[in-house]
Amino acid sequence: MRRWKGVFMIGVLTAVLCAGCGTRDLGKMISDHKAEKMYDEGVWEERYGHWTIEEEIGEEIFTLSVDVKKDMSEDDMMEILDYKELCQHSEMDDTGAYLGEKDSTWTCYAVFYRGDTDEELKRIKYVNGESVEITEEDEERFAGPEMCDVDIEEE
Repeated sequence: MRRWKGVFMIGVLTAVLCAGCGTRDLGKMISDHKAEKMYDEGVWEERYGHWTIEEEIGEEIFTLSVDVKKDMSEDDMMEILDYKELCQHSEMDDTGAYLGEKDSTWTCYAVFYRGDTDEELKRIKYVNGESVEITEEDEERFAGPEMCDVDIEEE
């Protein structure tokens, strides 16, 4: 009986070591995310993104606008915000293993536009993984249609 316990323990230890002790690779989590796949399929494209860290109040604020290129549900929009939070608000160790979210509030003010037009489809204020009510004070935090990231090519 004692011998079987030893064999069992060796088997369990081997399985744990082969599985990497349950760690998850952040890069793989990002590349496997539904929003990444939707991006690759041309469903959406980032129009504007600006990240601000307000350390004194423990908050990270991301202002985002998205061009919706193909049909997208509100759940799909939430997937994009979850993806952005994963990319920007995650901690990892030196090996790239996901350690969890940073110990601060992550707020995203997102606007979704129809294609390359200025027609607004949806505004979402996203705080720590959830859509919350947009207040009057929040309105100025959202990116207008004129705001876009411009790639400047060097000559």
